[in-house]
Amino acid sequence: MASRLWRFLTTDISDLLSTETVDDTANAAEAIFGLAEVLQAHGSDVQKLAPLVTRLDSLLDALNSPLAEIVEKSLPFVSIATGLLKFYLKKSQQPLTLEKCVALAAQAAYLESVKALLKADADLQQAIGKVPASEAIQARTKQLAALEISEEQASRTVTDFPKSELANQFSALLQERLVQAGLDGQAAKMLTARVVWQTPRYLNQVWAASAEAVKHLGQPTFEDWRQEQAKYQAIETYLNQEIASGPQEKVFNEKALTFANIYVPLTVQRMGRKGDAIETKSPRDLEGWVIQHLMAWEEEAQILFIQGEAGRGKSVFCRMFADWVRRALYPAYTPILIRLRDLKVLESNLTRTLANALETCDFVSSDAGWLTDSNTRFLFLLDGFDE
Repeated sequence: MASRLWRFLTTDISDLLSTETVDDTANAAEAIFGLAEVLQAHGSDVQKLAPLVTRLDSLLDALNSPLAEIVEKSLPFVSIATGLLKFYLKKSQQPLTLEKCVALAAQAAYLESVKALLKADADLQQAIGKVPASEAIQARTKQLAALEISEEQASRTVTDFPKSELANQFSALLQERLVQAGLDGQAAKMLTARVVWQTPRYLNQVWAASAEAVKHLGQPTFEDWRQEQAKYQAIETYLNQEIASGPQEKVFNEKALTFANIYVPLTVQRMGRKGDAIETKSPRDLEGWVIQHLMAWEEEAQILFIQGEAGRGKSVFCRMFADWVRRALYPAYTPILIRLRDLKVLESNLTRTLANALETCDFVSSDAGWLTDSNTRFLFLLDGFDE
């Protein structure tokens, strides 16, 4: 049975909901914040919740407010979703279907991801300013409230959120909203991708906090969530210790001279499969060329091979570009830099070779399935094939 993103809350228990509405001058962010306050102070008080629930088309209404307000008001989307799931279960007196759980949990997790990324970037908050959503975007948000998801789509959302229909729909709306708020198209696309790939960790948080309401569905438990959080923390420890430090390493033991100081962006010439230059192709800025390929999300599992004489800057490019990916694209891509000269054993199997190279990393040593997790995507930079 399909479920709509929000309307199941107002249809399945319609006889319990008040026809009273909140002040029409209140924006969506204020209504959502009101939900959080009522849930915390009064739990499942229908008379207090109903006007707020009926005021909203969905939690995605938050995107219609000036986006900076999501951070300023610190809207607690995860706690709102868990509170509403418990509220629905108590008042409807019927088990929640996977579709209904996912319909609500996915909205909250996605918006929590938006909030986290905006909160971490003061410049980005400044760039998007205080611009409210246009009428066209508000209309699109309203349409999304009626979006139906099937059991199959709900299952896909849980196991592989980045490729789910909800991820596609939410991201199309967010990308358009970011452009309208002032970001250029590429910046909006990059931020939207980061939101998508960060959402699964908040989705698991909703499941963990809603254990009683979703236990019959076999969703991740608090212990599962804790293990997931440990994995993400281990990845971020690797990025901070091994990737972020790369550009700041000293050159020739000079105190004031780092790789970041001496790096000069490279240009490359496209070559054919036989190694001959394609003269009809103009030299390209290397960073821009690689970014162009990374942004083509549908073309996964690509291999780019960069060839050049010793001392031309390939290794420095790898460390500089890995850090750029960490800052600009993680977790849409998690950069992993492996210097092939440091490999102790070169296996005939690539998976084992990668695992050997990263054997000291907790997210590899503690998880045999680290490469097959559909909610994590890695970008491997293998430096020094001649070595």
